[in-house]
Amino acid sequence: TVRLAVACQPVDITCHPWYKRAFDAVSEAQKKEAQKDSKARDAERKPYLEELKSDIQNLKSAAGRGADALLTHIYKTYKPGGQESCPSYSSSGKAALKACVFFHPDKCASQPRKTQVLYEEITLHLTNVINSAKGF
Repeated sequence: TVRLAVACQPVDITCHPWYKRAFDAVSEAQKKEAQKDSKARDAERKPYLEELKSDIQNLKSAAGRGADALLTHIYKTYKPGGQESCPSYSSSGKAALKACVFFHPDKCASQPRKTQVLYEEITLHLTNVINSAKGF
């Protein structure tokens, strides 16, 4: 029914009850699938998160002190690109974006799973810095 709706464009079909039912059904199915995937992902990551508890706590602590403290912690502890100090940029968002290149999950697919989980957590914190620099 959604394909039928697309075929009817540019007529506005969003006000029709059949479209609303179809849209709600697709949305509900997508939510259930996303929840199922999320639970499976969380279960798979759980043992690694337990092993990395202290590292993750240190990341959260550094993030709580601000973007500069987080970047300093990441560069001192994990040395992205072999650098031990955070390069200077005009904003912490740009520095986080540069660091994110080294830790992005797509870049570490060949690493052990424990390292991948750690890098996912680092990327999560760096993404928060980038988004706050953008004003999100």
